[in-house]
Amino acid sequence: MDINKYADNPAAVLELKHPVAWGSDGEISRLYFRRATFKDIRETNGKDELKTAVNLLCRMTGATPPFVDALDAADFMEAMRIIKGFLPESREDGGNGSEPLQED
Repeated sequence: MDINKYADNPAAVLELKHPVAWGSDGEISRLYFRRATFKDIRETNGKDELKTAVNLLCRMTGATPPFVDALDAADFMEAMRIIKGFLPESREDGGNGSEPLQED
């Protein structure tokens, strides 16, 4: 696991409220995020929303699924808030912006 892979130029940093003891990496107290790419979204999009969220978190931080499993629930939810901030918002009417334009 390369948990510090984005530490030099992170798009966001999460200070864990509950650091995780992680083998030879010692205690992990921060997650460094890079911005999401379309490839991240395309390759992690699935029917299982929780699995999709874990996969996005792993791709954007260098964490592994077992590390994410060890996160405190409050830290996981804060990580999801950060990730959501990198993703485009859906429209309020439930559309995805792909509807045809109305002709005048």
